[in-house]
Amino acid sequence: MKKILFITSVLTITFWLASCIGSGKNSDIETSSQEDFPQMEGINLEGKIIKIPDQFAGKTNLVIVAYLREQQLDVDTWIEKLDKLNKIFPDLQFYELPVIDKSSAIFRFYVNNGMRRGIKDSKQRKLVITVYTDVKEFLQLTSMKSVDEIAVFLLDSNGKIIAKTSGKYSEDKVREFQNKYNK
Repeated sequence: MKKILFITSVLTITFWLASCIGSGKNSDIETSSQEDFPQMEGINLEGKIIKIPDQFAGKTNLVIVAYLREQQLDVDTWIEKLDKLNKIFPDLQFYELPVIDKSSAIFRFYVNNGMRRGIKDSKQRKLVITVYTDVKEFLQLTSMKSVDEIAVFLLDSNGKIIAKTSGKYSEDKVREFQNKYNK
């Protein structure tokens, strides 16, 4: 009986670990100017290391940065409007970036796989890229005020910041993005 319990436990752990992704790594952050989105590395929820913003695929990229788990509802207000935003901005690609302070590999493994379990769709997992970096430096380089609200960036294909805002979706924020995009 003990042998069956042991084998069952080993198989369960093996299957669980097979569905996990790695911890990624802590990323340094740099930028050549305040007009450019910071260069960093993150890990998407499929386990692929992504160079940000170099590997963003859109002609225009909507990047939503969340700093706290509780901010997911604010992120969702933008996600719900993606169809509308796709009509305004040609070739728009959306990315969600949880930006978290540098931490241990065990913590990163736990966070990455917790988020992965919450998102079943492989396409959506590819668009959530977790970055472990110096959050204060990120705020400074992007001229954002605090982690109290999500940050939303509209980038061109070269990673240049076209427009930015913070907080929940609003029509006024989209009009501001549109005005700056059309300049």
